[in-house]
Amino acid sequence: MEWVLACNWDEALLAPAKEFGVTELFGKLPQDPVGGGRATFISPSPGRRKAERFIHKTLQAGIEFNYLLNGTCLSNREMTRGGQKALNSIIDWAADQGVTWFTVSIPYLAAKIRKRLPNAHIAVSMMAGVDSVEKAVQWENAGASVVILFENKDFALIRSIKKQTRLKVEVSANLSCLNRCNQSFYHGNVSSHSSNGSGLFSLPLCEAQCGQSKVAEPRRIVAGQWMRPQDVPLFEAEGVDRLKILDRTSPTPQLLRNLAAYATGEYEGNLADLIPGYRQERLDGYFSPKRALKTAAAFFKPQHFDVTKALAYRKRSAPPHFHIDGKALDGYLEGFLKKDCRTTSCLRCGWCDAYAQKAIRFPDGERERFLKDNGQNLRDLQTGDFFFYGPVDSMPEDD
Repeated sequence: MEWVLACNWDEALLAPAKEFGVTELFGKLPQDPVGGGRATFISPSPGRRKAERFIHKTLQAGIEFNYLLNGTCLSNREMTRGGQKALNSIIDWAADQGVTWFTVSIPYLAAKIRKRLPNAHIAVSMMAGVDSVEKAVQWENAGASVVILFENKDFALIRSIKKQTRLKVEVSANLSCLNRCNQSFYHGNVSSHSSNGSGLFSLPLCEAQCGQSKVAEPRRIVAGQWMRPQDVPLFEAEGVDRLKILDRTSPTPQLLRNLAAYATGEYEGNLADLIPGYRQERLDGYFSPKRALKTAAAFFKPQHFDVTKALAYRKRSAPPHFHIDGKALDGYLEGFLKKDCRTTSCLRCGWCDAYAQKAIRFPDGERERFLKDNGQNLRDLQTGDFFFYGPVDSMPEDD
């Protein structure tokens, strides 16, 4: 198994990563012409010089660096002279630092990179939504050598891709996203536009909807795109070549804890602590004045929404806290060796629900607290009340 680790631009990450056998770090600047899966305001913010130094030291340590050009929409700027110059500039900058790996979601970018850098290696982002052998074949024909699947437990697809292509298959070890999420396409576009320099801002609408679904129906937590550390050998046996360990927004102690758990196949604590997006034990480095100031500045948008409502929204935004008992999931993963989630309703199947009842425990009142607070946030966003100074229905329509 190849270990692929998120980059938070902290040089303290490099020595332990090398010790654990990490073959590749993946990351990107907080903003570039392509954008990616994390909004600028939540991404680590190294200057170019710091990023260049980090990439050089990564390569000196014998670890590859994969630069993410994984945005799902370029706002049609690729069809302008200025957009072309911007794309060429970021590709050339990465290549000048010694980067030979790029992750993309758009076939056009794969072709452009290969034309500009014939020896470059292409990985297909999970945001590209490869969900069939035919899509994988098309990407292979476009020059890709790695495909990153969104659905990490689709073993039938993994086996078929391995049998019918030469692609390496990569999946996430600890992604919280929903099984078969119907927001993934939209969410990718939202994140891309909020990190590609367009000036567009994103609010956590997708995350609010996702969180409400998971806490209301805990089977969705169990079915998420994560695995127990002790289950890594099963994924390897089914054909997974590379395991992606998240997250780029995590401080180094959390990244190293996640890496150690999956590399050793052992973790005795609450499995939710390994999954970004859930309320975790906060290790050193999570809270910082710089992070708090950056978030506050990002949300001060009185021209776009009622900032007083944003303060109330923030107070109600504590992520859910719950315990995932790893031992209660014995036998769970093996069920997917014979199941086809693409053609079966979760409500009809009941497999994940049965295990969720054994493995997920909420502290007293926590589930009700989250559903109430997050539910209010979700309603404010869905109705549009969040964006107006006063009830949305009282606002005159534009001429």
